[in-house]
Amino acid sequence: MGVGRVMLPAYLHVLEMRVGDMAFDARAAFADSDEVPRLLGREDVFKRFKVTFDEANLQTIFELSE
Repeated sequence: MGVGRVMLPAYLHVLEMRVGDMAFDARAAFADSDEVPRLLGREDVFKRFKVTFDEANLQTIFELSE
């Protein structure tokens, strides 16, 4: 179940993610729908990084969490 609390088939995979020079395994779920936007996951990304979405400058900034 994802955003909007709608049940939607998805396929879970573990993939290597790179942020700068850092590489780590991250779980990623791919929805079986073209209508669903791409989303970052809480478990393997947001627990590791502080993420800032700077829409005005079209930037996404990743800082290591302490």
